[in-house]
Amino acid sequence: MGASQKSDPTNIQISDISETREDPLARAVRKGLSANSKPIYRGILCVFSTEKPRAPIVRPCTHDTAPLPGFRAGILPVLGPLPAIFGNCLATIIIEDLAGWRTDWRGNANRNNREWSRMHRKLATKEQSRTGR
Repeated sequence: MGASQKSDPTNIQISDISETREDPLARAVRKGLSANSKPIYRGILCVFSTEKPRAPIVRPCTHDTAPLPGFRAGILPVLGPLPAIFGNCLATIIIEDLAGWRTDWRGNANRNNREWSRMHRKLATKEQSRTGR
């Protein structure tokens, strides 16, 4: 989904579209999918970030930056590597699906900070025992 105004790659989640949060693009897509004659509420796997946007979206006069006259353009700050990380996550999902590997991505979306802290401590302990640093 949307990577604009996001800067923390640790908040990237892979989950069903019904579980997305803090993502205005995902909200708009959900709204569009539910407005069809055959509404879709779940079943679409997507990549999103749970990070809150850092600043409100400002809509400046964008005619200076538009690629063509009369072309609607918006200016949203995007940290360069973040869309690439989103793309790598999507590529992983697709490759695993093509290979027939079944991964339950839904478990990642509901982890809380305590669980992430515990996992980080475990990883740091393992790294220290193997490298001595």
